Amino acid sequence: MLENHSGNLLSGEGSPHLQQHAENPVHWHPWNEEAFELAEKEDKPVFLSIGYASCHWCHRMERESFSDEHIAQLLNSHFVSIKVDREERPDLDFYFNSICRLFIKKTGSPLTIIMTPHKMPFFASTYLPKEPILGQIGLVNLLPKIIGHWKNERETLINTASTIMDQLGELSKALPEGDISQSIFKKTFKLLEGNYDKEYGGFSLPPKYYFPQHFWFLLRYYFITKEKNALSMTVKTLTHIRWGGVFDHIEQGFHKLSTDARWKIPYFEKMLYDQALLIYSYAQAYQMTKKLFFKDVCYEIGQFLDSTLSDQTGAYYTAVDAESEGREGKYYIWNYEELERVIDPKDMDIINFFFNASREGNLNDEDQKDSRMNLLFQCQDDEAAARDLGLPLSVFQKTLAQILDLLRKERQKRPKPFIDKKILMDWNSLVLGALSYSGRVFNDRSFVKKAEKLSEFLTNFMVSEDGYLIHRLINGEQAVSAFLSDYAFFIWAHIELFNASLNVKYLATAYKYLNQALELFNDDAFGGFYYARARNASEIMRQKEYADGFVPSGNSFMLSNLIYFYYFTANKKYKKMADRLIQQTSGLIEERPMEYTSLISSLFSYHGYHQQIIFTGDINSELAQNMINHINQYFTPQYVFIPKNPETIKIAPFLDNYPNTDKPVFYICREFACLEPVDSVEKLEALLSTNKPVG
Repeated sequence: MLENHSGNLLSGEGSPHLQQHAENPVHWHPWNEEAFELAEKEDKPVFLSIGYASCHWCHRMERESFSDEHIAQLLNSHFVSIKVDREERPDLDFYFNSICRLFIKKTGSPLTIIMTPHKMPFFASTYLPKEPILGQIGLVNLLPKIIGHWKNERETLINTASTIMDQLGELSKALPEGDISQSIFKKTFKLLEGNYDKEYGGFSLPPKYYFPQHFWFLLRYYFITKEKNALSMTVKTLTHIRWGGVFDHIEQGFHKLSTDARWKIPYFEKMLYDQALLIYSYAQAYQMTKKLFFKDVCYEIGQFLDSTLSDQTGAYYTAVDAESEGREGKYYIWNYEELERVIDPKDMDIINFFFNASREGNLNDEDQKDSRMNLLFQCQDDEAAARDLGLPLSVFQKTLAQILDLLRKERQKRPKPFIDKKILMDWNSLVLGALSYSGRVFNDRSFVKKAEKLSEFLTNFMVSEDGYLIHRLINGEQAVSAFLSDYAFFIWAHIELFNASLNVKYLATAYKYLNQALELFNDDAFGGFYYARARNASEIMRQKEYADGFVPSGNSFMLSNLIYFYYFTANKKYKKMADRLIQQTSGLIEERPMEYTSLISSLFSYHGYHQQIIFTGDINSELAQNMINHINQYFTPQYVFIPKNPETIKIAPFLDNYPNTDKPVFYICREFACLEPVDSVEKLEALLSTNKPVG
């Protein structure tokens, strides 16, 4: 018989976000069937709150409402309350955000859902204040209204919930199918061009997100078409992002997003996925342009990962909190008197001019009683600043480094923001892929060694006893079966690590888990891949995610993985699955291309803009290594490197058609049709320097 639980039940949960609510007077439950059974038994609606540990607005709602005795009394008496960590259960976050979008046309964190005991939502919103403000209803008013409707007008609530569930069901049905022609590339470029901020870069009005997948598309589009604006938009946006206050100029790393057009004032949390995706983006920009500025940014992010988010065993933590001492951004901002106390008076011109500090302050901070606060951001590069200040560049850069070191030491005396020490498979896989790619592009073994160490961690500690990937690890405890994005990013990352290390064991790992993912997530009826395994999805309607969000969709990376292994193995099974995924998403992509730029980037290879580089001979010879380093100098986003050896022949039998050679020989191919083999750096460079796909 079901017990009537009372009290807050979060103290035993591993999630840092749930732990942050474990002392609330609200009688929180973790997400489980027992909570819904209790709601049904007591005939109460369910109040669901979804957030994450580094979120400022989640903290505000916790302080304002969930720590309030009156709000707690309303929730405890009339609702069953459930708390969810969106990073631990991204499937629930995706599902209920889809519902929230149907209610109010937007999504976000924290997410507030009120539903029946049978998981049928009849109210959805994001952050809600305790008291009404600026026309937004407060919980103090909302909850009594819901209580009254549940008692007296329940049929109306049920009808609302039924309508929403019907709409969600329609979205989940089979999509209109079709092929996607190459015209989608120009269409996507024109939309990005039309939304481009010509002054500061980026592709939206504030708030401005990074959306790194836009850069990946634009660089590929430039590679194929030589459309100069595709490259210039990427270069300018990446430059202004690094100059802005969204970058921590003192301790490195990027904050979450910009609240303004010029990338000046961020949401202050630092997310692991942003660091990974931006390393990957800046490395590609460097590979295309050879601008050392972009390479330097990759090393800056790497330094932040090692100093702040590394768990010292190879993996990386999830995030740094937006708040310290209960205020968003407090750790990162300065009043002018602090700057004057720390910095030599003769160097204050650099702080004033280069970093835009002033006695009046350069930001408006609603949480600070003293609004005269400064956040460091720059508006020009070192060369221009040194020239304008009348300093030799070397003197300017040396002085700047000294200033930043002084500020770093001073800032580290402050109470530090909380670090969410969850280890997530999907976000760590993004880091793994980014480090591997950067190591290959920069010919830097230190990046590759970090990637190899991370791969070892993930395969040793985040695989279940029955051989499946795990989504979350904290304090050594595995939890939550992996989702599509975990598998898709993990597979991609090991392809990149294989390309960087040329160790076939990483290719074998990618191949193994690709086939496992096909078993777990493939929609046999219509194509494409579900977000969650069937046993995860028993709780809610099983859905697919195709559009990109803060991170690219799992389906977009699965498309890339399928195309890669088709070209590596010549196994048409992978091509057919890619065909079905593309056909299912064609209507969505044609209607809203900017939401699918990661998936569209994979279409370049699908439509033949790729290179197969087949290799025979001793891969460890000096000549082979020199030739591979030459390949890595060029922007080759769609290349598939296929060395012939006993291990690769097992999955790519067609390699037996290529004669064994003592001397390194490279075949540059497309669709398994090859040009004449080359056996020298000069011949290889002559082919690659055209910077065009074969054919």
